[in-house]
Amino acid sequence: MGTMKKTFYLTLVLLCLLMSCTKQKTSVEILDPIPAVDLEKISNLGFSISSVRVYGDGYIIENDIFIHRDSLDKMPVSSTTLRIAQSEQYRTFNVVKVPRTVSISGELLGNKMDASLDTMINRYNKLNLNLKFRRVASDGYIKLYPKYDFAGTTLASAGFPDSEGNPYRSVLVNMNVLKSLSVQAWGVVMQHEVGHCIGFRHTDYMNRAYSCGFGGNEGSSGVGAVLIPGTPAEPNAKSFMLACFNGDGNRSFNSNDIIAMKYLFK
Repeated sequence: MGTMKKTFYLTLVLLCLLMSCTKQKTSVEILDPIPAVDLEKISNLGFSISSVRVYGDGYIIENDIFIHRDSLDKMPVSSTTLRIAQSEQYRTFNVVKVPRTVSISGELLGNKMDASLDTMINRYNKLNLNLKFRRVASDGYIKLYPKYDFAGTTLASAGFPDSEGNPYRSVLVNMNVLKSLSVQAWGVVMQHEVGHCIGFRHTDYMNRAYSCGFGGNEGSSGVGAVLIPGTPAEPNAKSFMLACFNGDGNRSFNSNDIIAMKYLFK
C-alpha cells in the first residue's frame, strides 16, 4: 500500500430488499430516468437526492445506500437520532430490541471470514451489553453471503433493523476484494456492517469528508437529535461507523461508540 491511503466505501442496503440472497448473480446498475414522485419520497425519508441512480429494484443514494422501491412508502417508526459531539453518532429509524443474542454465520465464505467474524463478535461481546452475538456454522439469524458484482472498492453491504426491532438479516461480501484485506481489517468491515444491521448510521453522517476526503452532508433526517451526555466537544476519530475505511485493521470501538452502544443496548 506504501504511503498511498486507499479509501474503501462501506455500502448500506436499506429495509425490504430480500438480501438473504443465496444467488450469486445479482442485479446490475441500470441508467434509467428516476420518476419525480420517487425522488420526492426519497427526500421525505430524509436522504439527499443529489446523486440518486437506479440499481436493480431500487435506488442507490448518497453513493452507498440502497433503497428498494417498496421501501419508499414505509415511514419511520421512531423519530430520535443520536448525536455525539461534532462527529455525530446516529441511529436509524429502528433499532434492535434487547435483551437478545443474535447468531451469525458466514455462508460459503471460507476460513478467513470465519476468523474475521470471531474478531468482530469478540469486540461486541466485550462491551457486556444486553445485545450479544454468537457465531454458528450455518443458518445464522444474520447470514453473510458472497457477492461478485459490486463496483469499484465497495466492500460489503448490509441493512437496517425492521419495525419489530429485529436485526437486518444479511450482509453481502465483495469476494473480489476479500483476499486483499487482512483478517483484522475484515473484522472492522463486519463490525461496521453489523452496526448497520442493529441500527447505526455513519458517525460522520453530517460530513462525509471527515473520513472520505470528499462529500458533505448525507441529508438531514428532519426528525430531531439527542445529544449523548458526557461526550467530548470535539470530533473523535476511528469510529467503527465512519463512512469510509482506510484499511486499518486496528479500528474497533472508540470511546464515543461505546457510549452510544451502551445508551442503546445496555
